This record gives sequence, structure tokens and C-alpha cells, in this order.
Amino acid sequence: MSQNPTGVIAESAPSEGRRKFARTEISPPNCYTAADVRRIRDRLSLSQRAFASLLGADPASVSAWEQDRRRPSGTVRRILDMIEGKNRRWEIQLRSLSKARK
Repeated sequence: MSQNPTGVIAESAPSEGRRKFARTEISPPNCYTAADVRRIRDRLSLSQRAFASLLGADPASVSAWEQDRRRPSGTVRRILDMIEGKNRRWEIQLRSLSKARK
């Protein structure tokens, strides 16, 4: 059984001449407070508008999350989990795109 940073647990069954399918359990995404959302956005050095674009959200939603008026949806929380994960390859790509636009 193996688990990746997004909480997906996969179990592969050995084949014995017949087909067996892997069992997959997906844990729910973490919860994020207003301070967590702001900390992540600040770490990425992004404006609310750019952060919203990265997450596929509206800038007004980012503002509401950071002011503790609303909580991020499950989909956004899953993306935040990936941002917070150990694999920072996407972050390097984001920074290189940002430098290319300047």
C-alpha cells in the first residue's frame, strides 16, 4: 500500500492469472484557515488576483477566504494540499513563468 501527498492510498493486488483491481481510498482535503490561505499566497509572492487565477477561483473568493468570511471549497483545498506538499516542481515552473513575463 502506498500514499502520495494528496492523500490517495492505492493498494495493488498481485496477479494470479486473473484480473484484480486496485483498491483506492482518498482522504478528504485538509482544512485551511484565513491565516493559512494568506500564508500560502504570501509564500508564493502572488497578488490575490494572481492567486485566484492559479486556483481557478474568483479574486473576491480569495479575499473572502483571507478575511474568514468563507472557506475554500474542497477542490481548492485539494490544490492547496498539493501546494503545501513536498513536491515543489510546480512552484519552480510558476516562478520561471513569472520571471519570463517581466
